Amino acid sequence: MQRSAVLWGGLLILFGGLLLLSRLGILVFNIWSVFWPLALVLFGLSILFGGRSKSKPVAEQPTPEHVVMELKGAETADVHFKFGTGSLAVNGATPPDELMSGSFSGGVQYDARDLGSDKVELTLQTPKESSWTRREWDVSLNPDIPLTLSFETGASENTLNLAGMQVSELTLQSGAGHTEVTMPSAVTYTSVTIEGGAGLIELHIPDGVAALIRGKTGVGSLDVDANRFPRVNNAYQSPDYETAPYKVEIQATVGAGRIVVQ
Repeated sequence: MQRSAVLWGGLLILFGGLLLLSRLGILVFNIWSVFWPLALVLFGLSILFGGRSKSKPVAEQPTPEHVVMELKGAETADVHFKFGTGSLAVNGATPPDELMSGSFSGGVQYDARDLGSDKVELTLQTPKESSWTRREWDVSLNPDIPLTLSFETGASENTLNLAGMQVSELTLQSGAGHTEVTMPSAVTYTSVTIEGGAGLIELHIPDGVAALIRGKTGVGSLDVDANRFPRVNNAYQSPDYETAPYKVEIQATVGAGRIVVQ
């Protein structure tokens, strides 16, 4: 029997008993002055103990799912991450014959498509069904082929170490979490587009890499290390940007959060 049925059945019995005793003259006071306080007490106890009985136990962390995708002759790849809550770590540490390998605690949905001309597109996203487990992804990508990367993240902790990877284009849309990105260290040119929500995004540009940084801010802030990247008109730019062998161009849009470039 459900707890709500027991509650209302008990209230009816209580009210009927008090009313009968009043009609028999045994009770000489106003039954309403007693009935409603008792009803509120019983109702509060029902919520208290009912909430405890229905609370879900902490689920055990499931065994991580391991996924490996072979390169199969692809010479370039577009990789898309759609990640909600939890923690996401990305690095460039796969063997030469793999496009991606990863450990996915909390599950993953993935789709790989051959785009022709030795190019492949890979999408990794969190399962749509709700889960009480914390998601933890640890993903390695191939460091030897040109990559276009895009990330859509929510309230998550993200560590994206792209230092040893051949990333030609990076797009990041971040929600209310914390994202730390280390830029490629030996790529001729990397285009970076960032949209920050209410969280914190930290961009680390390796030594020897020049940068051009443009930004639009709302109520948030864009904080750039002006010693490395002096202000030039409406942008921040390395003094040797035009002649540098390795460079990144960053277009950042900040909502209510903060973006730090150093």
